Amino acid sequence: MKRKLSVVLIMFSAIILAGCSGNNKLEGSFNLVISEEKTVEVFIEDLAEMDRVDTSVVEKTQIGESTVNVTGAYLNDLLEENGISQKDIETITLKALDGYEKQIPKEVIQANEILLVYFVEGEKLTEEASPLWVVIPNEKAQFWVKNIDSITLF
Repeated sequence: MKRKLSVVLIMFSAIILAGCSGNNKLEGSFNLVISEEKTVEVFIEDLAEMDRVDTSVVEKTQIGESTVNVTGAYLNDLLEENGISQKDIETITLKALDGYEKQIPKEVIQANEILLVYFVEGEKLTEEASPLWVVIPNEKAQFWVKNIDSITLF
């Protein structure tokens, strides 16, 4: 009897721990502003249903470089779902929830595949970085923006 009770308690504990660990449920959304007339709300959980990109990127800052493993989707794939191609865009403005904005020039847009990142090192983004981190591999981190509220195309 004690043995059965022990087995039940171990199984119950394992189920509880499995439910509590690694909460990687993706939440949040951002606005993709395609034109003055068209804005699409993009949910991160829907973004995760697109072709998944798992890669290592080198974050180049003023104090050095570090390699970061990220998971996300390509901006161009999202754009194509909305009838647009990245090669046709002149500039992109990335706006964070805190009001910070960064404009990405045409040369950078045309030369790179832009990543829409929702996992870093296998974990969902921190609260400060959520819901999305825009990463441009091969470019300095000055063009990378976390905590995305909107992506506006011009």
